[in-house]
Formats: sequence, C-alpha cells, structure tokens
Amino acid sequence: MDKRYSGENWFCQETKDRSFDNFVRFLCGDSLYVDLQKSWIVDKKNKVSVDFVGKFENLQEDVEKIAKKLNIEILLPHKRKSNKKKIYVG
Repeated sequence: MDKRYSGENWFCQETKDRSFDNFVRFLCGDSLYVDLQKSWIVDKKNKVSVDFVGKFENLQEDVEKIAKKLNIEILLPHKRKSNKKKIYVG
C-alpha cells in the first residue's frame, strides 16, 4: 500500500517525534512545497495554529460552516461557471 494513504505506517515507525511536521514529511517527503503549505497553519514553534482547514472541493459548505461559527453572512458568488460536463477519472 502506498504510504501516502496509510498513516498506520507512520505510527509503526520507531521514532520519538510524532509531530505534525514529521507526519507531513513522512507522507510527502522533504520539499519546499510542503514547507510553504505548512507555514500557513503552524506558528514559529511548529504548533498548529488553526482550528479549521477547509477544502476547495467543499468550498461552499466550508464557507457556510465558518459563517455560522462567526455568526455572520458570507456570500460566495460563482463567477465564470463552465457549461461543460465534469468527467472525473479515478
């Protein structure tokens, strides 16, 4: 099984450092891209500093969750919508 899909492999490793940083490095390897992405959600002490991470695939639903939590209204217009039928290949 590909290690990217198996956190179990990470937990079975003999390491004392179970940090988020090491978990991401296990899944993705050492790369500048991963470091740049991680920098948005961890502070200088490498502690996760967000309580919610949304996904583009669920953008509307995630924005609604945030709006409800903040007790505000957020309008998310859909501009330049394609008329093409989406075909996903897995």
